[in-house]
Amino acid sequence: MLLAVACSVYFVALGNSAIWDANEAFYVETPREMLEANDLVNPTFNYEPRFNKPVLSYWIVAAFYRMFGVSVGVQRLAIALGALVLIASAYLLASIGKLEAGSRKLEAGSRKQRCGLRSVWRQRRDW
Repeated sequence: MLLAVACSVYFVALGNSAIWDANEAFYVETPREMLEANDLVNPTFNYEPRFNKPVLSYWIVAAFYRMFGVSVGVQRLAIALGALVLIASAYLLASIGKLEAGSRKLEAGSRKQRCGLRSVWRQRRDW
């Protein structure tokens, strides 16, 4: 129950506001340009090469664009689902660590990750 409440924050009003953060523009436009050019190997932003970030997040957003169409909400949905994967991974690692070491430190780290204000702030700067 607590996990569902903590994760619901990532999905509130994903498509309600426009892109205003410069960093978010990179994650919206770069996958769109990759699909437009039909080149998933060489990311571009404003049609200039952009190799300073790993391309995995661009590929994930591009896959969502292909499935659901290009929009701000789709881009934010892909990133929000990525946050859920991080939370689930932390919880899984905590469970494994708890079984192996009998320690609750990893489980506490999982709770901090999913409930941390910084994590939510990074996902939803448009509040």
